[in-house]
Amino acid sequence: MLRRYFLREALSLYLVGFLIFVGLLTSDFFTSWAGAFARMGTPVQDMLLLWLYRMPYFLGVALAFGLVFALLITLARWIRQSELKAMYAGGVRPMVLLLPVLGVGAVVSGLALFTWGWLRPEAQLRFDALKDRIFYGSSPSGVLTDQLYTPQGYGLYYAER
Repeated sequence: MLRRYFLREALSLYLVGFLIFVGLLTSDFFTSWAGAFARMGTPVQDMLLLWLYRMPYFLGVALAFGLVFALLITLARWIRQSELKAMYAGGVRPMVLLLPVLGVGAVVSGLALFTWGWLRPEAQLRFDALKDRIFYGSSPSGVLTDQLYTPQGYGLYYAER
């Protein structure tokens, strides 16, 4: 029963934290790129496509930070209202809360792995191609991708997508 109570409180705050972080990253994206969009006369549909291609990155960050936010706020409220003291006084060990935290952490880690491992690389390729089309008219020439470059007498350089 204590685990369900903890999960109910933490997951509701997780949704709030997740949305807050997605909103912050989105507003940072648009404020950072606003000047460039205005200078280049970028159409709204291209701006929205760039934002959509950047969304897997935002989701990966927000998934992790939202969980930390939710756990900190939940536990801080429990400490402030002496619910943890009551739990300890009732003979409940703190390790009881570890299993739900690890379970939620495993689910969030799986979602983040899927987002960053499968969605983000494809979205990043499309983001870069659209960005290059907006700013350069096409992909800039001479860009190294997945190549090893060793100029004579210098260090080792590797270019990767």
